[in-house]
Amino acid sequence: MQSKRTKVLWLLFSMLLMGSMGTGWLLAGHLTAGYTNAPSSAPGTLPAADRLPPPWQVAPAAAPVGARPVYRSLHEIARTVTCMVDGEMVKEVLTERAQEKVFQVDPKDKWAAGDNWDYNHEPFVRIKQALERAGYLAAGQVTCNLYMPAAANPKQWYLVMNTVYGGKQMMNSVSPDGISGAPDPELVQVFMTGARLEVSKDKGQYSVLTPVYDSLGQITAVVEVFTRDEGFVQVRK
Repeated sequence: MQSKRTKVLWLLFSMLLMGSMGTGWLLAGHLTAGYTNAPSSAPGTLPAADRLPPPWQVAPAAAPVGARPVYRSLHEIARTVTCMVDGEMVKEVLTERAQEKVFQVDPKDKWAAGDNWDYNHEPFVRIKQALERAGYLAAGQVTCNLYMPAAANPKQWYLVMNTVYGGKQMMNSVSPDGISGAPDPELVQVFMTGARLEVSKDKGQYSVLTPVYDSLGQITAVVEVFTRDEGFVQVRK
């Protein structure tokens, strides 16, 4: 009788032990599932920094030493934009119809592309808010312009959106509706290298171009952080 009871207790103990081990394995698998390249040797832990894609591998560089005050301010905003703007969501801002119609030329209506220019509401609002708030990091007036290459026509880019202050130095030779055209070499340079770039094509106008990344570390867009002399010294009210 005692031997049978002992066997039953050992059986129950073994079942509990196996159940707890199985739960641990499931939790470990769940924890690692959300991370890129999660190391199998350390389930449930974040991967090493050198295995993460940019820009999370290192923080975006600070403003260059000796940068003029206007550029130093624009660089700090640009760092914030690169960290905070979601490149995955940027790809969802334009509707499919807008992307299809923008390059269809109507000889009877040169404004047709602009009439069909449309946004998906939620990603548009969230990206617009992020850019607006980033611009308010400066004491003066700053605008953030978002540019991205057209998936169907890589040699053409979109001016996806800009913020309240207005003004830009990029893509000034665009279509009549002002929403698409050939990119400036500076935009392509930042898109290909990921390195921020200072631009001043006209006297008293200043831009810092900065990349926007998706969850895989791929650059999906470029933001131009722009100001003018009169805007930069004008304190917001």
